[in-house]
Amino acid sequence: MKNKGFTLIELLVVIAIIAVLSTIGFAVFSGVQKGARDAKRRSDIDAIAKALEIYKSQNNTYTPATSFPCTSDFVQSLNDTTWGVNGSVTGCPASLNNAWIPSFFAIIPMDPNGNSGWNNYTMRVVSGTSYTIWANLEVPPSPALSCATQYFNYCLQNQQ
Repeated sequence: MKNKGFTLIELLVVIAIIAVLSTIGFAVFSGVQKGARDAKRRSDIDAIAKALEIYKSQNNTYTPATSFPCTSDFVQSLNDTTWGVNGSVTGCPASLNNAWIPSFFAIIPMDPNGNSGWNNYTMRVVSGTSYTIWANLEVPPSPALSCATQYFNYCLQNQQ
């Protein structure tokens, strides 16, 4: 009488092959997810820069102000009301959320991982004439960008 079924060795080989293939699949999938989140970050940074350019064309300054002129350096993480003007300057908003952001975005751009505060997108406006917007990419650009900092590995600056 002939035995029907698989031997223990055959089953172990099949399980090992499935384990190896699934490990490779998860590694590739993780890399694709990182790339997609980084693409979203780059897209958000470009959208923020375009909004700043439109704002400047309407108001002759990059600095979002409630009354003009607001000539201070302005640093803030988007969707974070704890950061704002460097110093107390009349005419400068306490938060971007109350200034130009609602005019350009139905939803404030947020990091795809849901990070907030300084781990989100951060921008700096210098005297209303130039800006830098920073983000952290999961796969840092190579070579490093000149406007990158110890906290952010991706940045976009206006061309003066």
